[in-house]
Amino acid sequence: MSIMKKSVFTAVCVALAFVMVFSFAACEDENAGGSGRVSTGGDNEVLAVADGQDITRQQVDDLCSFMAMTYGMSMDDLDEANKTMLFNQMLIYVADNIIVKNYINESDEAAAEQAKESVDQQLEMFKTQSPDLEEQLSGAGITDDTVKTYLETQYYQSVLYEKVLQDQPVTDEEAQTYYDENKADFVTPESIGLSHILVSDAELTDAGRTSIEAIRQRVLDDEDFAELAKEFSDDGSAENGGDLGSVTRGMMVTPFEEAGFKLKKGEISDIVETEFGFHIIKANTDVIPEQQMTLESARENIDGIIAQQHFSAEIERLKAEHPVKYNVEVDPETGEPSTALPETTDSGVTEDAEQSEDSGVETE
Repeated sequence: MSIMKKSVFTAVCVALAFVMVFSFAACEDENAGGSGRVSTGGDNEVLAVADGQDITRQQVDDLCSFMAMTYGMSMDDLDEANKTMLFNQMLIYVADNIIVKNYINESDEAAAEQAKESVDQQLEMFKTQSPDLEEQLSGAGITDDTVKTYLETQYYQSVLYEKVLQDQPVTDEEAQTYYDENKADFVTPESIGLSHILVSDAELTDAGRTSIEAIRQRVLDDEDFAELAKEFSDDGSAENGGDLGSVTRGMMVTPFEEAGFKLKKGEISDIVETEFGFHIIKANTDVIPEQQMTLESARENIDGIIAQQHFSAEIERLKAEHPVKYNVEVDPETGEPSTALPETTDSGVTEDAEQSEDSGVETE
């Protein structure tokens, strides 16, 4: 457990972050001929044509359902604004990934031949990792083909990414320029090593205070903090002697953080009250000040960022060479279906799509 602050995101925001890393590819329809026809509706309605391949409503619906299931939800858990945003985002990525897949199949014969075997192997591994997956998929009406679509996309995206890395390696000059322009992003925040003992008592009763006072006195009498944490703490960190590791500013609820960062190495706090109960905190280190990372220490992160920029640019290049015809309303500026949420939705999502609150004590 950790007494940590936690950001509240809507399901769709979490899902979209996942999609941005490994987008979904469209399943190939045996009858898809890139007709560009617009049906009157239903599962076979053609929503777009990408690189000569029709994308149907059924394909996008199935992928949206799979995405929701991945996060333990269903599409019914989302309000209409979030459903629309997710649906449009998935439609765009289905189209994008058809283009990527076709490009790899045309330019890398070995990768194309390996694709089916790789996806089949990954499907078996995917199912092995989750014994209940078959039942979950069946209950949600999701077929193996839809799961393979997801796995196939991971495969083709990774092939393209490796190709971009090979063709456009990050240069020292690029890394230096990025570092100089974004130094504020490469700062090690102020931190301190802390342990704690929690007497869980949301009501902050006299009984709870009496218990924590007795434990604190035993600590002051030189009994081992870690052993007392293992015996008495109600936090999941108890099994590690209450050790929370390195704590940075903003991780913990405010009263806990303020008390912890006042301590010097070896010091024990007074009793700290939070919404979870009563704590005593021990500092395992002094406060380590905020520090600017060097280019050398930040280089791995910078290389990854720039490589992703190269990858995104390659995706845009391919899209420009293979324009997608959307048969749905599109944003006049982007030429793609809109993925913007209204400023406020029924679920209370603002334009920031995020609200902060202090979470409860959670078992890791």
